[in-house]
Parts: sequence; structure tokens; C-alpha cells
Amino acid sequence: MEEILFSPKSHITFMFTGQGCCFPKMGLGLYNSEPIFKEWIDRIDGILKSKYYGFSMFEKMNSIDEKNKSELNNQHLSHSSLFMFEVSLCKLLNYYGLHPNLIIGISLGEIASAFCSGMIDLETACYLTYHRAFSIEKTINGDSTLIIVAISENEFLKHFYPRYPTIEIASNLTSSSLLLGGKNEDFIPLYQELKEKKIFFAQTSLPTSFHTSSMEPIKNDIIQLTINNQSPKITHLSSVNCKFFNIYDNPFNSTYLFNNIRNQVSLAPTVKTMCNYFDQMNYYDYYHHKNIVIEISPHDALFQHVQRTIDSIQNFQSKKNTFFFAPLSKGKNEVITLKKMILKINSLN
Repeated sequence: MEEILFSPKSHITFMFTGQGCCFPKMGLGLYNSEPIFKEWIDRIDGILKSKYYGFSMFEKMNSIDEKNKSELNNQHLSHSSLFMFEVSLCKLLNYYGLHPNLIIGISLGEIASAFCSGMIDLETACYLTYHRAFSIEKTINGDSTLIIVAISENEFLKHFYPRYPTIEIASNLTSSSLLLGGKNEDFIPLYQELKEKKIFFAQTSLPTSFHTSSMEPIKNDIIQLTINNQSPKITHLSSVNCKFFNIYDNPFNSTYLFNNIRNQVSLAPTVKTMCNYFDQMNYYDYYHHKNIVIEISPHDALFQHVQRTIDSIQNFQSKKNTFFFAPLSKGKNEVITLKKMILKINSLN
């Protein structure tokens, strides 16, 4: 497929997903078929191999048995694999003519997004990926977890938190669903109550309770890291504080990186800020500009949460011209699904 030239009336957003969407052999189809994707995988894998691990993380990911996914709980493997995948997918989409006007990173995805927006260089991004993984490995002891539950933040704080004070909000996924974190034993009575009240919940496969107080012990590890940073070359929205990055009052530094690990992911508020940004950008022409949001991920992990939030926003003037795409889906041919997405986006122009 040749490079596609997209209309200047298309505002393109890349949203880099966080951890939890990795799986064995992810990216292998693109690696074997797309030279740009392969070039960036090899480049990043080479840095990680020579400076940190002594072996190929890409080969390690591809060697995992589909029936034995417990190895994905290793933070070095999951961090490295997702980082190199996201950067390589971003560069491949750039090659096909998709250049973002706005970038958003979710949790671990903020390292890849920080590189792709120009806030940090590749060496720094690899350094942070390694050290973030090294620190988080210390928090994995088998006694904490994360669950998705279909209740609002207000409902949780009013009706559940007073009786379950050790369970924390790790992310407000939508206006009616949360990611909760805490110790396994503390969740047992909550599970029973949710079942009795017929409230949907599901345990995730993540091995520790990210974005909760369980990350406090690694604060000093992260704060002491040295980050050479600058203001982004592409507008970049934080999913921690819902502010736009800049070198002066919202820089991507070591304090921010710890907040990225410790603080809850404000997914729904970030999506609302994004939609407000679209309305501001399209102020004089709501109906002709297209807002194209693309999930940078090996699997459609954010799609339903983001789409539900967009659908729920009242007075979003650009709603009818906002389109969310997840280019890849686990179990489907990566090359075919990616190029189908590109053709669909091109048909919008």
C-alpha cells in the first residue's frame, strides 16, 4: 500500500495504551511484512539488548507458549515488548501518512508517547522503560490485584469505600466503570457484595495494583532517575493530570514519572479534555473537520471505554465527526486489519 495523503481537515490523535494488552507473538505479523515496523523493533530491541538485558526481548516474547502466559507478568518483558511495539506501530502509521496532531499516553504508554511526541529521545525512553520495570518488579508479591467494576466513582466513594477503605480507585475508565486496586484478601467480601447486587466485575491479569498506594515503596527509585526532556513537538495531553505537557509547568520529569505510576489514570476525564480540544480546534467548522482517534496498541484495550465516554458527553459539538479506531485485534491478521483501518480512515476524507 502506498503512502496516503490525508486531508488537512482531519485532526488525528494517537492514544498509546497501557499494560495488560500484551500477548505472545504480538507484532510478529507486522514484523514479517512491514519493513518500517521491523526497522524500529530491531532498533529498540538492539538498545535494550546491548545496554540492559543481553538478549532479545522481541525473541523472548515470541518464544512464549500461548498456553503459558504467566511469563507476561515479568515487568521487564511486558514493559519492553509494549514499548517497542507502540513506537514501531506509530512509525509505521507515520509512513502510511498518518501524522498525529495530538498524542495521549495511558499509564505505561506514556513512555512511548513521550518519545513519539518529541519530549524525550530514544535512549532516554529505553532507560526509563528498563528502570520503571525494575522498580515495579519489587511490588509484585502475589497479594494484590486490579479489577474492573461497573459502578461510578461517586457510587464507589459513597456506598463502598467507607466499608472497604483499603481498596482504591486505580482508574476511572468511564463515568460508570472503574479499575479498583488492593490486596486480594480485601477484595473477597467486596466480590460477594457485588455478586449479590448483580454488579458486573472482572479481575484483570495484571500482577500488582498499579496506580494505588502499593506503588509508594518505589517512589525514591523513580524520583532519582535522570530525564533529559523538552517540550513536545506534537501537542501531548497527560492522562495523569489532564493537562498539556510543556517544559515549564508540566514537564515529563522523574516526579511526573512517579505520578504516572502512583496516581490513578484519569481516562474518562482525559477523553473529555480531548473532546473539548476537538471542539476548540473545530470552532469555526464543526461539521467538516474529522477527528480521528487511533489506539496505538496490539489489541483493542481502550476502545470500548473511550467510545462510551465520547458517547456520554453532552454538548460535544464535534461528536458526529469523531471516529475512534483500534487498528489491531488479537487473533486477527495484523497486516490485513491495519490496512483495512487505513482504508476506512482514507474514505472519511
